[in-house]
Amino acid sequence: MRFPRVRLPLPISTLRQPLRRYSAGISTPQSTKPRASVVGASSRFWASVREAPVNPDREQGPKGLVFPSINEKTIPYFWLRDSCRCSTCVNQATRQRNFDTFELPDDIRPSRWTANESGLEIQWSHDSHVSFYTRDFLEPYIKGDRPEPEDLPLEYFGAEGHRGSTIEYGEFVKNETRAVGRLTDTIRRKGFALVTGVPTEPVETTKDLLEMIAPIRQTHYGGFYVFTPDLGVADTAYTNEALPSHEPSGIQCFHLLSHEGVGGESTLVDGFYAAQILREESLDSFNTLANLRLSCHASGNEGIAISPDKLYPVLELDSNQNAVHRIRWNKSDRAVLPLPGNEMEWYKAARKFDEILRRKELVYQFQLKPGTVLLFDNWRVLHGRTEFTGKRKICGGYLTAHPVSRDDFISRWRYTNYEKREVLKQVIGE
Repeated sequence: MRFPRVRLPLPISTLRQPLRRYSAGISTPQSTKPRASVVGASSRFWASVREAPVNPDREQGPKGLVFPSINEKTIPYFWLRDSCRCSTCVNQATRQRNFDTFELPDDIRPSRWTANESGLEIQWSHDSHVSFYTRDFLEPYIKGDRPEPEDLPLEYFGAEGHRGSTIEYGEFVKNETRAVGRLTDTIRRKGFALVTGVPTEPVETTKDLLEMIAPIRQTHYGGFYVFTPDLGVADTAYTNEALPSHEPSGIQCFHLLSHEGVGGESTLVDGFYAAQILREESLDSFNTLANLRLSCHASGNEGIAISPDKLYPVLELDSNQNAVHRIRWNKSDRAVLPLPGNEMEWYKAARKFDEILRRKELVYQFQLKPGTVLLFDNWRVLHGRTEFTGKRKICGGYLTAHPVSRDDFISRWRYTNYEKREVLKQVIGE
């Protein structure tokens, strides 16, 4: 239920109270308990709301409000003031904060607060500012169950691939926003998507398709590229040799423009699914790959020696250490393993993970044909290719080959799949 914002009249007695102002770094003197009232609040949510210390062991420290109908967690007054979303505090066009948080007194207190079915209104004692909070805004924070922006149910895939992962190019011509929304959501949930019916000439058609999603990233391979297998670029990916499943960072695209020969089937493995299997079959191996950090490189071309800004583990976990956030696996480009003392444990764990990645039931193998564009999330999906004969011509690019620029892809996904209000709720927490 959404609660409309309302302004409640201030009690006459409150309006007549002298207002005190304090400069940054000067604490407000200890004040009396704020005037409080619960008006017409039949909902249990507002029942018995009371003031309490943030730290139960420090009665004289910062204080806040407790909502006993939910839990005994104290919501600090400082947090409430900092989270005010009114037009004075937040630019309503840019959603940026208009005030300096750290000019607020450390022990900020309200002169009064009033709760009713519409929400909670607080008048602050140090400057008389009035803040208003709806239940819809407060409740997820009080419960501690506000979804993280990255929370999204994933669909694992194996040798059968995914149903519903194919989108016709004609859909982008009819309604670009809707088609991009479906494409980005498919990649986010399933790990990859196929766009069929894409003209092979001119190749700029494929480039335009990619730029509907996010900017094409410039790398040492270039931006949008067209290539045939040779060692003009010093990397085994630019040969006709078989490539085992591997995973650099970013969203990657391949469009096979032509092939005069046989072989060259694409292989995809759901790395998150493989990591889940590893966790279930060998927790020790999972933990080893999630903790021991190592380096990788791209050093085949003259004047190029690229490596990550720091060492990373094969399995990078999210902030809660519950789910795999990113996988870094490329046996060809791995640097020399450090000698931390448990290197043999790493080799054992990596051998186990490699065995899982090779299981037939996990490898989706298919022939990429001219007119079909493959896009996949390299943070999750490991890709490879079988050996081939003849001449192949491929175009493609990295949409977001770096964690920072990946934001462009995620932003495009949000705005083509959710209303603006829901986007702001996910990103800002409003």
